[in-house]
Amino acid sequence: MAPASTKAKRAAHKFPSPICVSLGAEPLEKIKHRLAHLAFAEIRMDRLGATPETAREIFGRHPNLIATYRQCDSDDGVRERSLLAAIASGAKLVDVDIREPPRLRDAIVKATKERNAFLILSYHEFARMPEESFLSDLAEECFSAGADYVKLACMVRTGRDLARLVGLLDDDRPIIPVGMGTLGLQARVAALLAGAAFTYAAPEPDYETAEGQPDLAALSHALEAVRLEWR
Repeated sequence: MAPASTKAKRAAHKFPSPICVSLGAEPLEKIKHRLAHLAFAEIRMDRLGATPETAREIFGRHPNLIATYRQCDSDDGVRERSLLAAIASGAKLVDVDIREPPRLRDAIVKATKERNAFLILSYHEFARMPEESFLSDLAEECFSAGADYVKLACMVRTGRDLARLVGLLDDDRPIIPVGMGTLGLQARVAALLAGAAFTYAAPEPDYETAEGQPDLAALSHALEAVRLEWR
């Protein structure tokens, strides 16, 4: 169970949009231009080959950004220093994979607490939808490690996969289920309708940072269409 102080911090925070636009599949100057028109965005620093200097340049110019630096082929030290620079420069949230080296993960946990930023601990399964018990145990591990939010991104190919993913929201803790693959759009709409804090979209077609990630216009349209049907 999350500490009372963590719950209070989350309760006091309101996301500016239920859709976070994930940026990284284009040049840095283009990303800077997009940020002027977005309420909420994720910066995929791994896609940019970011350094601490890049992080300071980006995260000091917008109040609602998620700093993400996936492992890929990057050096642990560069990744850690870049994330710490992002936090120090004003990143609102930081996304760290639960499989990161414990030393790096612990350094980011400490920095987010000191700077009053939010920590997302995440897990990505690009091949399939794991069993419910595995995902539940993983969420527990992430919250125990200091997460404010837990992001579980899994491949969704069938209605059963979709039901399992959205079912993760039957929890009083803030889990962000993200569907990848052929049912990515449906999974993200369903997650928002079921109470997810937010989900992710590409800025426009062909600029996805994950398989099955819908673009902002398509996701906004689909979400509004469902809401209109329910009125």
